Amino acid sequence: MSEKLKKWEGWLEIIFEDMSRNALSRTVHTELVEIIKKNRALREGNLLFQLLEGWYIDSVVMALRRQLKSDKQSISLARLLIEVREAPEILTRVRFVKLYEDSVMLRVAEKTFDQYAQLGAPYIDPDLVSADLLQLSQRTEKCERLGDRAIAHKDMRGPGELPTYADLNKALDFAEGLLRKYTMMIKADYLPQVAPMHLDPWQDVLDIPWRSHR
Repeated sequence: MSEKLKKWEGWLEIIFEDMSRNALSRTVHTELVEIIKKNRALREGNLLFQLLEGWYIDSVVMALRRQLKSDKQSISLARLLIEVREAPEILTRVRFVKLYEDSVMLRVAEKTFDQYAQLGAPYIDPDLVSADLLQLSQRTEKCERLGDRAIAHKDMRGPGELPTYADLNKALDFAEGLLRKYTMMIKADYLPQVAPMHLDPWQDVLDIPWRSHR
């Protein structure tokens, strides 16, 4: 295994850990919002809920922003794709197919690799990686600008057009999809989802009175 490939595999672990934590935040936030909506006794304008919403947005936008940084000092999804694009010959068809131990799966391995390369090509297509990078930039543009100009620091230009929740969720979905795709491409490892599949029953804490009445 080349040193660069080892580095990419190490980066994948770091990127996954960060994005998985962010995906967990999104899952819990989505469930909490549904709980609040269904409970008429809870006031929608409650200060705590407003603060929680602000904390959530700041947190997930900045976590997404971390994965978009492409400078050479960054370990990020974007930087990983740039390195793959610059050295596509490392991810060969022969190497990928060998990662499938079961000979019955060799045909599946060949077809899977064809999703990342020209039909029958010896290694992945850098143009396809470039297309992924471009889409990542386009789909996350509003969120990255918000993070750069309003959350990380205050910019005199302002954040411009603010992303909606739909924009944010679509950006997160696309980034998570790329992580799953490049995990398969580099490690031949199927990642069903980025968020943890089994959550602790975090809602149980909501069944406990938070204030004691003496």
